[in-house]
Amino acid sequence: MGLDERRPVLVGVGTAEQGDDVALDEALDTVGLIVTAARRALADAGGNGLAAGIGLVAATRGTTPLEDPGRAVARALGAPARTVLAVPGIPQTTLVRHALTEIRAGRLDAAVICGGEARRRADRRRRAGLDPAETPAPGRPDEVWEPGAGAGDEMVSPAELEAGLVVPVHQYALLENARRARLGWDLDRHLDDIADLWAGFAEVAAGTGRAAFAPRTRDELRHGVPGDRLLAFPYRTWHASRWSVDQAAALVVCSVGFARRHGVPRDRWVFPEAVVDSSHAVATVRRADLAAWPAARVLERAVSEHLGTPLAEAVGPVELYSCFPVAVRIQAAELGLAPLGGRIERTLTITGGMTFAGGPFNNFVFQAVAAMVHRLREADGVGGPGEGTRGLVTGVSGFLHKPGVTVWSTSPTTTSPLLADLAGEAAAVTPLAPLASGPFAEDPVGGRVVSYTVVPDADTERVVALVDTEAGRRLAGVTDPLLAAQVMATEFVGVEVGVTADGTLAT
Repeated sequence: MGLDERRPVLVGVGTAEQGDDVALDEALDTVGLIVTAARRALADAGGNGLAAGIGLVAATRGTTPLEDPGRAVARALGAPARTVLAVPGIPQTTLVRHALTEIRAGRLDAAVICGGEARRRADRRRRAGLDPAETPAPGRPDEVWEPGAGAGDEMVSPAELEAGLVVPVHQYALLENARRARLGWDLDRHLDDIADLWAGFAEVAAGTGRAAFAPRTRDELRHGVPGDRLLAFPYRTWHASRWSVDQAAALVVCSVGFARRHGVPRDRWVFPEAVVDSSHAVATVRRADLAAWPAARVLERAVSEHLGTPLAEAVGPVELYSCFPVAVRIQAAELGLAPLGGRIERTLTITGGMTFAGGPFNNFVFQAVAAMVHRLREADGVGGPGEGTRGLVTGVSGFLHKPGVTVWSTSPTTTSPLLADLAGEAAAVTPLAPLASGPFAEDPVGGRVVSYTVVPDADTERVVALVDTEAGRRLAGVTDPLLAAQVMATEFVGVEVGVTADGTLAT
């Protein structure tokens, strides 16, 4: 099959990781890990002289506020590249989509997309009484990408900021409890479901031999282990993404013509068939339905139409972004892979997920794509040339704010890849809940609990609830260990409560 010379293709992937077995004075910092991953990605591509044609290095910023990690990569590779830095709130898929779009349009021949974390190294150094001592990334990026402001890109609302509801696990716990209420489950069945899902991920992680953390058994995930503390009901430590890792990843993409001119072996080529996302974001408190994600459904429909078959039927191996169990469950439902509370008939991860494989902040999508590329190449080698399987990798950005769907294949169709930001379509199908606005009466205003969680608060526990009142939705909280114990044993969604003017929950 003849391929358009401007057709974008992924030709190289590289990862870098280190654990506690590396001596502290030898452990690479964030820039060192990212540069290592980028060099490995370039080596993985093979060919000759690729670096001289790399016109863009796009990097994500993790927990370390590096100014321009892409510049360090460009210099290390000897690439005359412009640099982009994407801060949290920009979907990781957006960097991939942008590079592919520029290549297809003829404005770029090749690019590196990368990101990394050295949080475990930093934690180790702090425990040893040492400064984290990160190498400053040289210079300033040519572009900095940041989320927009106001309606249409609101990751966190003023109401959530005021209530202190900005930690990811708190927000995802609200979504998780809303899912249980939607399904009509009791708490035991819900906790069983979470344990069953995560035990499957742990089993995959154990099978890879590359898990950053020791996988847990189903019983441990259901009932806890020593040191397994409450993060936000129903989540404990081993239900959450674990970002205390030293991991980096890099992808090399280019045009088909560039790959041919530089002698990149054909068995390195993996084609993007779709890279779509949405830059539209609605804060959790404003979402009318916390157990659904219409924006992800928009992406599924667009990709299915492009592929000519339902996404779930079109792909083989799958890696769903797995920061928390509810993220996997809601994605699976919206993408047609498994019902919201039904039996999961297929494996939804090839890495074992972010709890066990490791969840480097603002970088896991690249880790997942690298793993998927290796899986697809292996499948193509077994099936013979041209018999590649499609693989699916997703992203979520924030608290299920901005979905990303990527489909990869070693056997491209004649159709150009679907590359799109479907923000407008996502906004059109996302129902909003009206928020209450002051002034408020001094006496409690009655309402109904839409979702809730329980979070540790100093030496006690705090109940935080989303409440729908006649005046609109309110966030409310109360430090009450007796109530906390009660709502962790008995359903609280749907209960009639009161909310005072200052946001205190009255029961």
